[in-house]
Amino acid sequence: MCYVSNDGTIHIAKEDIVVYKIGSSCIKEGPDFFECMYQNFKYKIKERQPEIELKPTIMIDPETDDDVFSVHEGYHSYVSLEYAERIWFNSFVSLSPNEKYWRFAKFIIPKGSSYMTDGNQYVSSCIIFHERLLEV
Repeated sequence: MCYVSNDGTIHIAKEDIVVYKIGSSCIKEGPDFFECMYQNFKYKIKERQPEIELKPTIMIDPETDDDVFSVHEGYHSYVSLEYAERIWFNSFVSLSPNEKYWRFAKFIIPKGSSYMTDGNQYVSSCIIFHERLLEV
């Protein structure tokens, strides 16, 4: 997953920010783990992930010829459960018929972390898996 936005501003979280991810159960690792759909990264519940420096790069949008900012390394997430569900149902439904049960999970961008947002997605320097939510 790559974050792309017209806004290259890096913010500092003044308080914890609740965000959402799409992923699956980690049957081998047990109920305290969640595997994200992108990169197959595994998160352990309540465990703060290592800090990743956000390094936005400027690209040219081929459709508009405008400058856009891209971030490849960081913790990517969605601003709301509704938005995550819409992304999954519109884009990823074809990926679901396998042995995994796709889920949504609540995460926290901890206070003091760096982040960028376009209003629908976040990319952050740190994240904590808080709880599993819906299974689809």
